[in-house]
Amino acid sequence: MDADRARKESYASVLAAFWYRQRYGLLDIAVGLSPVMTTFRWDMSGRALIMTSEDPNRAIIAFSGSFFYESCGTELRTSFEQARRVAIDRYRSVPLSDEPTVEEVRRLFDRVGLPLPKSFTDRDVVEVTRKALRAKDPYAP
Repeated sequence: MDADRARKESYASVLAAFWYRQRYGLLDIAVGLSPVMTTFRWDMSGRALIMTSEDPNRAIIAFSGSFFYESCGTELRTSFEQARRVAIDRYRSVPLSDEPTVEEVRRLFDRVGLPLPKSFTDRDVVEVTRKALRAKDPYAP
């Protein structure tokens, strides 16, 4: 993954968190930004942890109570505590429409202290929005 793709996917993750939080009142979301990138994707619930990579055909699953589950949980919590927190609690400050406009997206990132790079064109913002709300399912056949 190159730096540009990682940057856009990071912005897309933040945008998705705000968009979904605005629509689903019971959803609890926390986002932290780190200057380093893991090569794995981690999905953890109270019952299981799934670790995947760029290859959707390869995954590790660990169930709660196992050593691997507990160890990864500690690793993820520590990593999150060291990350820069995104103020998701400001989700009401910039309402996002069902199909957020370029202006709404730019305003959101400015308002939460994560301004988009000046080099981002409107086309880049549209790409970030697409990744946030209509990302291709990497596990689909």
